[in-house]
Amino acid sequence: MELLLILIYVSICYVVFKLFRIPVNQWSLATAALGVIVGIALLLLIMNYNHPFTKNARIYFAVTPVLPTVKGRVVEVPVKENAPLKEGDVLFRIDPKPYEYVVEQKKAALAEAEQNVRQLKASLDQAAAGTERANAQVTLAQQNYDRQAELFSKRVIAQATLDTFARNLETAKQSLAGAKAEEERARLAYSSNIEGVNTSVARLRAELGDAQWDLDQTVTRAPGPGFVTQVALRAGVYVIPAPLRPAMVFVNTDVKDQALGAAFQQNSLQRVKAGDGAEVAFDAVPGRVFKADGSARRFC
Repeated sequence: MELLLILIYVSICYVVFKLFRIPVNQWSLATAALGVIVGIALLLLIMNYNHPFTKNARIYFAVTPVLPTVKGRVVEVPVKENAPLKEGDVLFRIDPKPYEYVVEQKKAALAEAEQNVRQLKASLDQAAAGTERANAQVTLAQQNYDRQAELFSKRVIAQATLDTFARNLETAKQSLAGAKAEEERARLAYSSNIEGVNTSVARLRAELGDAQWDLDQTVTRAPGPGFVTQVALRAGVYVIPAPLRPAMVFVNTDVKDQALGAAFQQNSLQRVKAGDGAEVAFDAVPGRVFKADGSARRFC
C-alpha cells in the first residue's frame, strides 16, 4: 500500500511540476520528498488510528486427535489429506476378523446358556414331581403304620411287624426331606436371575454386547464436518488405543470451532470496540475481501 501511495504522489508531483512550470532543483525536489514523507506518515497514522491494519493474523481450528478404540492391523485408509469430510465418513478400518470370532463365540455361549435355562426348568419340574411322589409315599407309609399300630393295640400282630412299618415310615420321611432339598436346589438354580433374566444369560448378553461394540469400533469415522491433515497412516500398520499416539489429527471446520486471531499495535486499538465490523483478505483468495459481521461473529 505504501508503494501505491508513493506512486500516486509522484504522479501528482510530476503533473504539478509540468502544469505550474516549477523549476527542478535541489530545493523543489527536497520539498517534494519531504511532502511525501510527511503526507504518507500522517495518512498511515490516521488510518492506523481509525482503521487498524495488520498482516499478523491466523485462523485457529479445533482439532480432534483420532485414536483407535480397539487395537488391530489397519486394512484400509480411504481418507485423503485435506479432503472435506462429513460426519460419519470412514477414516480407517481395522481388521475385524478377530472381533468377529469373539462375537461368534459369545453368541454360541449365549445360546448354550439359554438352553441350560430350559434344562434348569425341566430339572425343577422333575424335582417337584419327585417331592410329590415322596410326599405320597410318606402318606401311604403313615397310613400303613397307623393301621398296623391299631392291629398291634388289639394284639393281632407282633412288635416286630410294627417296627418294620415304623422303619418304612421313617425311610419315607427321609426320602421326602431329600426330595424337598433337591427341589429347593433346583428352584434356586432356576430362579437365579436379574430383572427376570437368568444370571448366566444376562452376563453372556452383556459380554456379547461388549464384543459387538468392539467389532463396531474397528471402523473409525469422522466425528463431524472437517478434514484430516498429514495422513501418515497406511494399510498394514498395527494401531493401539494409546492416548499419546493418535493415528491422525482431525480438523473441525464447523463455524463454532473456528476463530480468527490477529495481532495489532496497542495504539491502533484505542478506538476499536466489541462488535465493530472488519474486512479480511487472504493471499489464497486474491481480489476478494471478506466482511466480518461483528454482531454475529462470522464471515459473510
